Amino acid sequence: MFSSFLFLFFYLRNLCICIRFIIRQSQEEHDSLLAEVPKTRKTHRITAPVINDISYTRRSLKRRERRLKLPENKPVRDGHESLSKAGLGAADTLDAVDKAGTVQRGMRETLQAFERSRARIKDQRTQRIRSKRAWAIKAAEERRFLRDHSGREMRGEGKK
Repeated sequence: MFSSFLFLFFYLRNLCICIRFIIRQSQEEHDSLLAEVPKTRKTHRITAPVINDISYTRRSLKRRERRLKLPENKPVRDGHESLSKAGLGAADTLDAVDKAGTVQRGMRETLQAFERSRARIKDQRTQRIRSKRAWAIKAAEERRFLRDHSGREMRGEGKK
């Protein structure tokens, strides 16, 4: 009985040593392969705030808020307020769900009239065009950056 445990112990110990050797060897191979890969510079980061800044998203949102503050849009403001108070998230009974649905159906026409007005549709269209153009401009800058730097490194002119 003792000899079988001893055999098992030495067998597992040798197995662990073999596994460590294989892992160390594969890590060395991995490091040597990484050393052969040419280093490239970091690319530009395109983030949402950059796109929002270029595409005037904040300006569009401020314009919408300014329109909401006009006296003729008081029913729209009231509709937003009643929807926030009678939301489905806070409903815990069937009556509360029915009440929230009734409020939503009652405010639908008022809110749609504001959101689908000619001025709002024009703003949304302008915003879509500006965002698309902003993405195209940033993508072109990225391509130009990569093309310039990959060409330099191929010729051996990169940073040393």
